[in-house]
Amino acid sequence: MTEIKQLTQTEAEAIASWEYPADYCWTSVEHGTENEYFLLRETYRNDSYYALHEGETLCGFFAVNNRIRPEIAALSFTLHPSLCNTEKEAAFLKEIEAFIAAHYPEVQMINVITYSTAPHAAEVYEALGYTNHGPLASYGHDMQSYEQEGFNADGTPDFKEEIHLIVLSRQLSRN
Repeated sequence: MTEIKQLTQTEAEAIASWEYPADYCWTSVEHGTENEYFLLRETYRNDSYYALHEGETLCGFFAVNNRIRPEIAALSFTLHPSLCNTEKEAAFLKEIEAFIAAHYPEVQMINVITYSTAPHAAEVYEALGYTNHGPLASYGHDMQSYEQEGFNADGTPDFKEEIHLIVLSRQLSRN
């Protein structure tokens, strides 16, 4: 049974240290990127980042963002590298959907974003009923790609690497 609870700073730091093979960059919290920057800042994470545990094992995390449009949740989802490309991806995603249905009553739709260079991720989502909308940018911008964030010495973002994204969506079921 999976336990879902607020992500702690210790857990965030552990996740930020996980290393992924190059072909799994879609799920990685790479060093010096936007994902790591926000993951490691408690004030940014607030109450929208959650840890996934099986027993005492930290398996991953997810973040729910429905601040722009309360009825649509943008879902970020990362698993430990040993769990990638396994049946656990779909199982965890189902549990996350149930959690969102129970804790975010206003949410009607879930959007997930993955890299176009990681077709396996899109296949997992599509098998669960997500609709692939093709290449778009994150957070609703109508663009083909956005720049991956790195950070300058003063901590300000420095866009460096272009990344192509795919957005998939699904109506949330509350059975």
